[in-house]
Amino acid sequence: MKILFLDDLDQIRSLKAFFEAQNIEACEAGTVQEFAEQLRSGTDLIVANLLTRSADFEIILAQFDQELVVPSAPVMILTDQASLNRFSNSKWICDYLFLPFLPDDLLARVRWNLRQVRRDSSIQSGLPGQVASPCLSSSSSRPMGNKIVLIVEDDLELAQTLKLRVESGGYRVQHASDGEEAILKVRAQKPHLILMDVMMPKLDGYSTLKQVNQITDRKVPVMIMTGTAAISEEDYRMEGACAFFRKPVNGDELLKQMKETIGEA
Repeated sequence: MKILFLDDLDQIRSLKAFFEAQNIEACEAGTVQEFAEQLRSGTDLIVANLLTRSADFEIILAQFDQELVVPSAPVMILTDQASLNRFSNSKWICDYLFLPFLPDDLLARVRWNLRQVRRDSSIQSGLPGQVASPCLSSSSSRPMGNKIVLIVEDDLELAQTLKLRVESGGYRVQHASDGEEAILKVRAQKPHLILMDVMMPKLDGYSTLKQVNQITDRKVPVMIMTGTAAISEEDYRMEGACAFFRKPVNGDELLKQMKETIGEA
């Protein structure tokens, strides 16, 4: 398998050597011309740094977003919160990782995405026994799984970030901005799992959790997240919460807990 780094920062050379030491072929493109040449030679995954110094790379990414250019491989982005928000609805993103990151964290995400690429290739080749890729929908319109996760979060930027991470695990996502909306959605269609904030308008997380438990007879697992240190985890555990996260939520740990709770998407 081969990855292409779209980056003009100095650290990319050390990352390239790091990946090659892990038996993953890696190449780099520091200019638009190099990027075009590398794409012609073929790659399985593009790793693009949204914080690169090159303004030309911004043009490439914008062309991807406007579907003027279709990426020849799934694109994983290295980014910060502000840049992620700009591209949060882009179909070509399969995954993301916030800067700064540890090489081992990037390696884990790349390996995971390469496994999805292999699965997609097997499906297209007509091999039996394979499952669809759980990456975000891209230009190849990869299908999601059937399990629904309801994210209850009034911070829309954070909700979008969580949506991207949860969908990268193959789960379908619904969103509610407050507790009252969450209850309406649960009554209309019970999700497989609920990921819920504590501090919300109209109805707080604790009151929402109690009402959700009454509606579902505690048959829908609820994960709680909060950025407030004063919130007691024990109170929510006693009310049936299956997991408790302190913000900022670690995306990899979140997906791990979801898979342990409701299985693969």
